[in-house]
Amino acid sequence: MEKACFIEKITQDGEIILDFETEYPTKTGCPQADDYFLRFARSFLKKAKKAGAKRAREKYVDSAREGKKFVPFVMRQTFEYYEFDGIISVFTCRYIFFGGLNGYTACYGDSFGQKSGKPLRLRELFSADPRKAAITEITKQIKKDRETNPCYYDGAERLAARCFKRENFYITPKSLRIFYPQYSIGPHCAGVPCFSVRYDKLPERQCSMENGQLIIDK
Repeated sequence: MEKACFIEKITQDGEIILDFETEYPTKTGCPQADDYFLRFARSFLKKAKKAGAKRAREKYVDSAREGKKFVPFVMRQTFEYYEFDGIISVFTCRYIFFGGLNGYTACYGDSFGQKSGKPLRLRELFSADPRKAAITEITKQIKKDRETNPCYYDGAERLAARCFKRENFYITPKSLRIFYPQYSIGPHCAGVPCFSVRYDKLPERQCSMENGQLIIDK
């Protein structure tokens, strides 16, 4: 795998008004995954050049008119990449700052069979739906985290079950990782909550890829 990047500095009157950078994986050994991540990065770049630039210019003009300092907008994409047992799994985060006190981070999980190029759903990776077991472990982690990290809403354990979405996952050699949208179970200080659930905590058995086919580990 190699890391590719799009960088764009959008200016107004010689001043940077939008700082854009997106990283994405390429040369993964899976043409379908390479094409997907390239298109995903290009769509973010298109958003920056159109909607992002438009909003930045409007804010820049308003700030100049009001005699206020303009803080450049930021759009940035980073990723984590995992490759094992014939599976590619990528965790992508997009940070957007369009003024104000805080920016916003949106994250995405995408997994592919490296040989087949098939996008993999959570249910396909296990011999049974891992939702219940995953939520049980996530609830335990939230309760433990409260001892040192107060950045959860009251009732976060219930929200974790209610807001659980099967597409919000990625996998590593050691664990299934479930993440939640920002503000879904905690305020801004919670960031994008992400929980690691070890495979030995899941009653279902992990699947791997062999000759492009999903194989249940025996």
